[in-house]
Amino acid sequence: MTDLLPLAGKVALVTGAGSGIGRGIALRLAEGGARVAAGYVGEPGGALATIGIFADRDAAMTAAADIRVRSEVEAMVAKVDGRWGRLDIMVCNAGYYNAAPMLNTEEADWRQVIDTNVTGTFFCAQAAARAMIARRSPGRIILIASTQAFRPNLGPLAYGLSKAAIVAMARGMALELAPHGITVVSISPGVIEAAGNIAVLSSQDARRRIEAEIPIGRVGQPQDIGALAVFLASDAAAYITGTNITVDGGLLTTGPQI
Repeated sequence: MTDLLPLAGKVALVTGAGSGIGRGIALRLAEGGARVAAGYVGEPGGALATIGIFADRDAAMTAAADIRVRSEVEAMVAKVDGRWGRLDIMVCNAGYYNAAPMLNTEEADWRQVIDTNVTGTFFCAQAAARAMIARRSPGRIILIASTQAFRPNLGPLAYGLSKAAIVAMARGMALELAPHGITVVSISPGVIEAAGNIAVLSSQDARRRIEAEIPIGRVGQPQDIGALAVFLASDAAAYITGTNITVDGGLLTTGPQI
């Protein structure tokens, strides 16, 4: 690790880092020089696999929490702060996807989506901000939203609504935390080859149809989101806050053609 790395000396916590976008972000942050805590819930296998890829094993750790439970989130942040003495970057990535359309959404499904994606994201950002303020150090909070906040698909209404709430959350948090030197930005991925998209993308016909709608002509990779996260976490992005950035290959620019 050298000072030439943009995140040298920084400490990051990434929730949902055991696979998909979370893993891509964690790996990119580590490549940028940060020490990274891989957050997870349930079994630690995925998070352990993530940090096992890191070149510097001493710059990695796992941290468990059900992000729907404030006390567990606070304990997770305290664990990271206790090991490395600081927390500079919080990436609120963990989420829950449910594809049920509005008319078929059960109460339990609704609550799972909202409690995880909205409440859980809030708890993680709040705990991280409190830790940063307590140490009087500036920081970066990155929230993972979705292009479904702006372009809903038929089906996952609760999911799209939860991601729209995250975009709004980033704006409100940015306003409140700016005096403390903490920036807050949301990232809205498009179609990424991860998590809930794997099944549909395994069909070549479906993949071709989806890629035909994306101007760049391909689906995204978790590392595409990670690359932006590295920039937003670096000093180069110190003047960027309260906004949403889409990483979608141009998907949101498409519409009916005349």
